[in-house]
Amino acid sequence: MVREEFTRLTNEDWRAIIRELIEEWGLAEYARVEDGSRREPSAADRRAQVRASLNRTLRLIPLRYPECQTVDEPLEVMAKNISPDGLGFLYHRPVPYRYVALVFEGPHHVITLAMELNWCQFCGEGWYETGGRFLGPIRLAAPWDFASV
Repeated sequence: MVREEFTRLTNEDWRAIIRELIEEWGLAEYARVEDGSRREPSAADRRAQVRASLNRTLRLIPLRYPECQTVDEPLEVMAKNISPDGLGFLYHRPVPYRYVALVFEGPHHVITLAMELNWCQFCGEGWYETGGRFLGPIRLAAPWDFASV
């Protein structure tokens, strides 16, 4: 497993790592989305970018940003969709944090991105959909033992 040196990654670098992880996961649809398909938001859909479906369990770590200090135990969420700028996910209750670290893990890469959560809505049967935008790669000030989660 390769640990990236986060402090040296450019915007282009970390987006390339995300692209590689998505390819490792077999999500070909993301390549079409990642080509930068921007669009004008409509009243029905305020998204500025097209998103690809992503049905995968991911780990979120509540975060004090920009200090990159963890503030609570990690959460396992179900990713719903991804774009080059952000992610939507499902969780069984509202996530009460503004900032989280999102850990992307693949067979050859691990990268942790800071993410600002911008919205949350109840979507039925005890589930909440939450979404936000990526802020960039980070190194956590207090690493968690992910094996125990």
